[in-house]
Amino acid sequence: MDKAKVSAIISFYNSEQYAEKCLRSVMDQTLKELEIIVIDDGSTDRTRRIVEETAKDDPRVVYVAKVNGGLASSRKQGMALATGEYITFVDGDDHIQKNMYKSMYEKAKQENLDIVQCNIIPTGDPDKWKETERDRKYPERVMTGKDLLDLYLKREVMPALWQRLFRNGLWTAGQFKDFSKIMSDHFNFPEWAVRAKRVAFLNEPYYYWLTRKGSLGQPDGKRHGVDARNRFLSGISILAFSGMGTMKDHDLIYRYLMSYITQAVFHLRENDYQDVDILFESWDGVKKYGPFYENAMRLYPQYAGSVFFYYLENDRKRFRAYIRGEFWKDMAMFIKETHYNGDDLFRGMTEDV
Repeated sequence: MDKAKVSAIISFYNSEQYAEKCLRSVMDQTLKELEIIVIDDGSTDRTRRIVEETAKDDPRVVYVAKVNGGLASSRKQGMALATGEYITFVDGDDHIQKNMYKSMYEKAKQENLDIVQCNIIPTGDPDKWKETERDRKYPERVMTGKDLLDLYLKREVMPALWQRLFRNGLWTAGQFKDFSKIMSDHFNFPEWAVRAKRVAFLNEPYYYWLTRKGSLGQPDGKRHGVDARNRFLSGISILAFSGMGTMKDHDLIYRYLMSYITQAVFHLRENDYQDVDILFESWDGVKKYGPFYENAMRLYPQYAGSVFFYYLENDRKRFRAYIRGEFWKDMAMFIKETHYNGDDLFRGMTEDV
């Protein structure tokens, strides 16, 4: 086979219920020049048997079994193996339309794009979605990666890897942040977006995204604790933008950081702060990625010097007491002084202080 036009990296973890449908949707693409890399993240069910049976007559499929390490580590390993012109990702419980890669690849070649993005069709819990992604219309112009970062901070685009094709080499496996088993898209978004010179959208909804408990991206756990961890990591990921020097609107960065932190503590409060250890584990994971942590703290000493981060870093007993009391007074004052009263990001979280 000639060099692959697209390398599709599929991550499976105990996906026996979805594996065949997912894999076949990639194998049956109208774009045939594919490299299909299947990373099995330590499945203990019938996932491997299903993959091997489904792909037995397709030499484009490469199966790799690894010790369980989470979605980020699976994607990182797949990236290291990919040889196609463009790279994309698929979660093992999702599937795609037959002409997704052909349409996106042709768009990328016609416009000489580093990144091309399509729309998605969310499946699963319908109450989770206020707006159907298939109806969302993205700008049709070619933009830069920094334009894409702006759209992300304004919550107009998702950071998901699987709805995009990336020029191979735009960023490497060695640059892929895998210090957190979840929310890896948020941490890696600025890493690849800032390198892109040409980005464009296709408004067709090609990707079917399923949200469920137990998947690589939606781990099981106590609801309030998991929600708190997700909001906290989203907030910390905002610092990646400032750490890379890509965003000049520091007020916007600070606003989103503080809103996510407030949301995280709000979720902890919903369960009487019983799951606070989840925040400690998340922060310790972030610190393992030295450059990210050090750059953010160096460039933004007001974050590192805040009471919240000081106690989180140095005195966790006092941190537990702080988030139960003084934190809410500090946040109410912050909202008032920064004129964020009525901001949807903060509404309802400090009203009882």
